[in-house]
This record gives sequence, C-alpha cells and structure tokens, in this order.
Amino acid sequence: MIDNSQKKISEAASPGFSDRVAQESLARLVYRAHEVLAGCGNEFSQSLARLDSLSARLQEGRFHLAVLGQFKRGKSTLLNALLGGPILPISVIPLTAIPTFIKWGPQTAATVIFNRSKPAEKFHGGEVSALADFLAGFVAEERNPENKLDVSQVDVEYPSSILQEGVVLIDTPGIGSTFKHNTEATLNFLPQCDAALFIVSPDPPITEVEVEFLKEVQSKISCLFFVFNKADYLTDQELEQSISFLQGVLENKAGISNGLVIFRVSALKGLKAKLAGSNAEWEASGLDRIEKHMINFLAQNKKRALEEAIARKSQAVLQDSVMRLQLEIQSLKMPLERLEERMKLLNQRLDAARYQRVLEGDMLEGDKKRSIEQLEERADELRKKAYSQLSEIIHNFVLLKKQVDEKLIQEKLRKTIPVFFEHAFGEMSRAFEKEMINLLRGHQERIEELVQSIRKDAAEIFEIPYVPVEQLETLELEKAPHWVTHYWNDSFGLPSEGFIDGFLPGSIRRRRVLKRADEIIDSLVVQNVENVRWSTLQILNDTFRNFGDLIDKKLAEAVAATKEAIDAAYLQRRERSEGVNSELVRLDTIQKQLISISDRLESFLKSLGRKEN
Repeated sequence: MIDNSQKKISEAASPGFSDRVAQESLARLVYRAHEVLAGCGNEFSQSLARLDSLSARLQEGRFHLAVLGQFKRGKSTLLNALLGGPILPISVIPLTAIPTFIKWGPQTAATVIFNRSKPAEKFHGGEVSALADFLAGFVAEERNPENKLDVSQVDVEYPSSILQEGVVLIDTPGIGSTFKHNTEATLNFLPQCDAALFIVSPDPPITEVEVEFLKEVQSKISCLFFVFNKADYLTDQELEQSISFLQGVLENKAGISNGLVIFRVSALKGLKAKLAGSNAEWEASGLDRIEKHMINFLAQNKKRALEEAIARKSQAVLQDSVMRLQLEIQSLKMPLERLEERMKLLNQRLDAARYQRVLEGDMLEGDKKRSIEQLEERADELRKKAYSQLSEIIHNFVLLKKQVDEKLIQEKLRKTIPVFFEHAFGEMSRAFEKEMINLLRGHQERIEELVQSIRKDAAEIFEIPYVPVEQLETLELEKAPHWVTHYWNDSFGLPSEGFIDGFLPGSIRRRRVLKRADEIIDSLVVQNVENVRWSTLQILNDTFRNFGDLIDKKLAEAVAATKEAIDAAYLQRRERSEGVNSELVRLDTIQKQLISISDRLESFLKSLGRKEN
C-alpha cells in the first residue's frame, strides 16, 4: 500500500487525537490521590511511592522513532526538516557510526557521551549553526575519523514542536557504514524503539545491502515505514516507475508486503519550507503527511496506551488503599478481645505465605542454575561455530590470493570478527531474554496468587469486601532505548615468518601461514566468545536478581498493607481508646474521597475507550 494509504494508519485521527486536557486531567487525578493519601499516615508511604512512580512515568512517556538508511539518502536533511532547523550536520562524506538521540528541551543543548570513563562534553544555548558545528566535531568522519574520540552516543535537546508531543527522533548509524558491525548493533538496538522510518532515494531506489538489512529488520520492529526521498528529482512518470520498482523489490526480495506504506517526499524542500515558514511548501514537500498521519498518530496511540496503563495502576493503588482503610475501620470497631483473636489468625496465614515465598525462591534459584548451564552449552556451540566459519573465511580468502600477505589476513579478520560477534551477541541475548520472560512468567503468576491470597485472607478474617488488584509490574518493563557499544578483539598480529619461509615453495608457505592464522583465530574466538558469554551472563544474573527483588518487595507490600493498618488500629485501641470515634470519622472521610477519585479514574478510562472508537 503506497502513499495515499496513510488512511490505513488513521484517517480519523487528527494531530489532537488525545487532547492535552485529558492528559492534564489524569495528572490532576493522580496528584489529588497523592494529596489525600499523604494525610493517611506513614503506613501508606508505599502507596504514595507508587503514585509518585506512576506520575513520573506519565510525564516521561515518549515515542521513540528511529531513522534508518544508507549514506547520502538524506537522513540528516529529513530529520532537520522535521525538527524545523539545520540541527544535524550534513556531510559529503559518511558520518561516523554514532547514534544521535533528539528530544524536546526548552533550549538548544547537546551532550556527547563517551565510552569508558571519559567525562561527557556539553553544549548549551547558542545558535543552531553553532550546535551543528559542535556535533560535527564528534559525528563527522572528517573530524572524528573512525570514531577515534571513542564516542558512544549523542543526546540533543531542541525546542521543536514535533518533539514537544513526546517524540524522540533517533539518527542511527548508516547501513553499510565505515564500521559494518554497526549494522548489527543497529539491529540489536531496534527492538527497543517504537517505530522506524527507512529512507531510500532514486539513486538507486534500493540496493542489495539495504534489502539484506531489511530482511533482518522485520523481526526486530513492528512499525516500519518507508520514505522515498528526493522525489522532486524525478518526473511524474519516473517517480511512478521508481515507486513501482521499489514496491516490487520490497515485496519480492525483502518479503515486506503487509501494511507497506511509502511516503514520497523532498526533505530539502521541506527544510527550506520550515525555515521560510511556508505551510504550502511544507505540504508540497510531502513531509506534512509523515508528521501528521504517522508520527502524531503513533505517538498519540502510545500516549493513550500509557494513559490507560497509568489510570488503571493508579486505580489499583486506590482500591488497595481503600481496603486497608476498611481493615483499620473494622479493627477500630471490633471488640478488643475479638480483634486480638483475628490478628493471631492473620499472623498464622502470613507465616504460611512467607514459607511459600521461600519455596518459590528455591525454585527460582533452580531455574537460574539451569539457565546458566544452558548458557555454557550455547557458548561452547558458539566457539565451534565461530572457529569453523572464521577459519573457512580466511582459508577461502587466502586461496583467492596469488601471493600470501599476512597483513591482508589481519585486515580481513579485523573486518570480519566484529560483524560476526555483534550478530552472535544479539542472537544470544534476544533468545535468553525471551526464554527468561517465559520462564519467570510462571513464577510471577504464582506470586500474584500468593499476594492475592494474603489480601483475600485478610478480607475474610475481618469481614470486609475483597477486591483483587494488580500487584506486580509486567515483566516486559518499559525502558528508554539505549545504544550499547561492544569491543571485539579482532587482531593479535600473526607471528612473523621465519627466515626460511621466504625460500619455501608457495604451497608450503601458504600452509604454514594458514596454520599460524588458525592458531590466532582460535585465540580470538576464545576471547570474543567469552565476551559474549560474560555479557549474556550479566543480563541473566541481573534479570533474576531484579525479579527476586521485585517479588520480595511486592510480598512485603502485601503483608504491610494488611498488617500495618490493623496494628495501627490495635495500638490506638490499647493506648487512646477515647479518640476512636473521631478517628473513625476521619478514616471514613478519606475512604469516600479515595472512592470518588477511583470513580473519576474509571470515567477517564471510559473516555479513552470512546476516543479509540
């Protein structure tokens, strides 16, 4: 589907799809809930912390759009046009393979982040041209050849209207750039993003390198759109032919057909239109369709999904807090002797729940050990595969050469190893991430049941209504996309040839060189596989540790939610019985306020459903 089929993305949705008033009303409701709970006492501190976290997520929710393409396709010009100014440097030679993250800020600013421990360099304020010049010092190949400065990524802030809606634009390293392993790094990065724009242009419409890249991209990101840039270079007939050819290649060679959308644009005209303030020229450039129908619609969809999640989670906090208030109210009303009996019974149930957590912890540790064993097995398989493939590449390379040149062998290894191991790391880490999520989901479900059983027991023992609420965060926790730069050992230098080698027949000399090369390959494989194994092991250990911390925290919260309210009531009954009636009035008032806010959150959720329809 091409160009005018953006209707499929949304013809009904305007840029104001989820209006600012709705977001502000949700923020106000969360703030009001926090305000009411703040007056409830220290036993509600965990509920307050959850509302603080939800409020922060509401404010920080962003839509991350990666821009992909080969050198000279016009990526930087397109981004500058969308931003409304020449923010990013444009070069006649390739830019260094460094990702640039561009988000909204009240003034022009940039932070250059380096690998290792080198402190960041910053740019604040100043003209747009000064920012572009500052960035060129780090991302332009002519001023930072082969990334000698060791830059990891660049963060830019700019007061652009498109960014103010929560969009983060990401300029990724060019496909087939100076460092080919960055193509693999880009593939490893894409699953963290919400969508991607792939830039092509008439000269030629698409290359074999791009097709091979796109075959890999499809499984990494769900929303992929194509931009045919420099459309104004062609006549109408030439443009139709180029688009038809591009569509055929994408469908037949790259395997992309469902939901195929191609935007026809002139990024340069769009940039000039933005600088001149010409709405008519901006529309004529084709970029208004990208801005309105794609970026705004997708960003608003994500915002609406985030708002729905925040509203539901806030509602769960309030329902949990209402139940705690009801426990306290019931405890204040109950005869003291009966209260003590109920507290004893509840403590027995809580002890049983803690024992179940210990058993679950043992099962979790067992699964962790088995996962580590699987990692060791895969690392061993990777060693064999890496040695076999790299040795075959070098042997074939040498056979094609009339004369053996060990420097060329070293250069071949230098180019091949980072690509191979970046790909291997991406495959292994993604496989383990998927397996761990599936594995931990079973543990999560059992802990959910345990947490709910604590609430249910408390409700039953103290004769109050039981309302199940969500307790644990989902395992697929949202994270801001981040770029990871790996260092792969790619050359140790082959041992020097002996004096006698120069006098040996070519075939014998070739065998001796290949034998030495195999020894070096074996050493490099061992070290790089260890890098892959160690990085994956850290991911595995962090995941299990974080999950264990999460379920411990949530179980402790569930125990506190039932016990603290009852203990507070019991203490008051024992020490200040004369103030019980006034305390009951206060708690009942707070309970009604929280129920009112919860009802308003329900109305907010219904309004989101109406907008979706």
